[in-house]
Amino acid sequence: MWWEKKQHNKEVTMPLGKDIGKNIRELRADNKRKGSARGAGGKPRSQKQILAIALRAAGVPKAGRRFRMRKG
Repeated sequence: MWWEKKQHNKEVTMPLGKDIGKNIRELRADNKRKGSARGAGGKPRSQKQILAIALRAAGVPKAGRRFRMRKG
């Protein structure tokens, strides 16, 4: 009906959970999408940012979130 909200062609992302690996895979898959279906206003996220979001969503305490990206 005309009063119902129309669904656009955006894929609904799965909510992030306690599994860090699944969170990273979900965020990387989002990064490969086009346009505003990506996060951050359509800009691709950096790997550091993906890792930080995945750790935060998994409930890792702030003290345990220090990480260093491997080169290679």
